[in-house]
Amino acid sequence: MKRSHNSKKIIIAISILFLVAVLLFIAWMKGVFYIIEKQKSPNGEITTTVYNRDISDTFPKNTGFTIKDSGSSKRTKIYSDGYTFEDLWWSPCSEYMIVSTICDEERYLELKHYTKNSVANLNVYLNMSMSGYEEFTTLMTKTENWETLKFIFLNWVDEKATMKVKFTFTDYNNNQNEGTFHYNCETGNICNILFEN
Repeated sequence: MKRSHNSKKIIIAISILFLVAVLLFIAWMKGVFYIIEKQKSPNGEITTTVYNRDISDTFPKNTGFTIKDSGSSKRTKIYSDGYTFEDLWWSPCSEYMIVSTICDEERYLELKHYTKNSVANLNVYLNMSMSGYEEFTTLMTKTENWETLKFIFLNWVDEKATMKVKFTFTDYNNNQNEGTFHYNCETGNICNILFEN
């Protein structure tokens, strides 16, 4: 009788261990152990999860990183090896998201527009907008000057689509310039330009 009772305990323990192993394996396959960031949109409809590797296949690959949306938006984007996730910011209205990545020591800002279901290179949009303002065109007279332009997203400044961005560039006299401006991603307009030096 005792032997039978001990055998049942052993079978139950082995079954529990097997179940735990299976659950851990499923969690590993789904990338649960590789989550480095998780944010809900301000309206609570979308959850964005960042994984520190490519989770597009059955088994996660130790390359790049993945950003996956769940909820009312279901998107997955795999960033290739060489790109590092830096941060992400939801707009207060939940229509936009900024994703900041680093590749080859360069920062790239990506603008996601959830209503239009689009993704854009924000660096290019900021650069194009700046080229229409004399405050910048008088200082960056050569292509080489524009190539030194770098951006850092600072924060959203209103409920809709205006953000504060920091810029740095080297001008035609080889002087370093930096400052901030407000950029509206719906209109492409820049305002509140402030040079810090």
